[in-house]
Amino acid sequence: MSTFTGGADVCMDFSETLVKLLFLATPGSTGTLNGSFNSLLGSGTLAFSYSLQAFKMSPVHGKAVIAFKLSGITATKDAITSAPFGGTAIFHVPFKLSPIAGGRQNVQLDFGQVRGGSQFVGLELLAFLEKIGWPIQQQQFLLDVLSNGVRATFRDKLAAMTLQLPSLSNPTPFGFNVTPGQAGVFPPVNGTMTFAALKITSLPESGSQPGVLSILASVRTANVATASATKKDSRALDGPHQVGIAISPTAFHALVFCQQLRQSFGVTTVQDLCATCGNAATCTADDVQFSDFDDDLAVGKVNLTGFGTRDLTLATAEVSFSAHLTFTIAAGGVTPHSKVDDVEVNISMNWWQTILALLNPVGGLFGSTFTAALLSTVMKTIAEQGLTDRLSGLNAIPLGVNGVTFDEVKVHPLAFLLRGNTPLAPT
Repeated sequence: MSTFTGGADVCMDFSETLVKLLFLATPGSTGTLNGSFNSLLGSGTLAFSYSLQAFKMSPVHGKAVIAFKLSGITATKDAITSAPFGGTAIFHVPFKLSPIAGGRQNVQLDFGQVRGGSQFVGLELLAFLEKIGWPIQQQQFLLDVLSNGVRATFRDKLAAMTLQLPSLSNPTPFGFNVTPGQAGVFPPVNGTMTFAALKITSLPESGSQPGVLSILASVRTANVATASATKKDSRALDGPHQVGIAISPTAFHALVFCQQLRQSFGVTTVQDLCATCGNAATCTADDVQFSDFDDDLAVGKVNLTGFGTRDLTLATAEVSFSAHLTFTIAAGGVTPHSKVDDVEVNISMNWWQTILALLNPVGGLFGSTFTAALLSTVMKTIAEQGLTDRLSGLNAIPLGVNGVTFDEVKVHPLAFLLRGNTPLAPT
């Protein structure tokens, strides 16, 4: 299982600096709230302004730690209102996915499940407690009462907050298209991608590794059950990038490699290919009947291996090969570059031709013209050319993720990685 994707086909990582920008673009991230506080000693009302002070991913996966600066806090009880005082609220807020009409799931911060508390500063609060007759000896208890009131106010007033993508005209919800029970579309087609199922989690900052919000996406319906947020512990992006996409080895094979191979061999469906992509016995390149094509993610490249045969008048040639793909990235897609590393050919000559060759060891009419060594050399040239033609025909892999410019592609044994940035600049 790929730790980059947590068993999902694809994982999209978003840096905590980018998620902070999305939060700041969301109505309700800054404002004024009115609430209440309650205790055995009586109840009252609260009013305060708040603004974002800090935003980090929590050590508890799937949550953000959000610190708000509280200002102009006023508390009222029994018609007595405090002078304004200040404070800080620090909350652990879970992320969640919220299905909406049309098969979309939006990313939310669920303040309805908020945990945490507040600290207050200012002599005004102590003077207020004295005015309303609350015993100063129980100061910590009373501060806890007010802290609970602040938390309850955030919980009730903000509830589930859908993160927004900033726009000069009209911010749009941050979400993804989902078609439950149906296979998704990835890599994107015309900038659109869909998924069979999604899960959400987050990872905290760790050393030089950034904190990330992670969307685990299943494209294949058979893969939905294997995705597990608890198995995700590697990041698809690094410090300089805001967005990272990780494609698991099995998803790369099924969704990228086999699809590209289908186009290269010119067959209608992946099932028309030979193993390990399809069900056909063979697929043909320059009269070589390949019966096996396989890919394996390695450091910096994708290794390819395979096997095929060609029936000749005088013999049968068995061909095995190894090759590899490297990748470059430019606007619009990732381009594979192929290199055939080795081709081995074993020639099994027909029994009658072998006898003729033995009868004419010095050559002549049935001599070296048809020897296994010569056929092997000829077949190696044919096989290499056929492979080169097919591998060179692999098309660019489309990106098409709206709002993200990808500038780095990396191949890791556990994932195929794409990294990029958005137009949003950190504040």
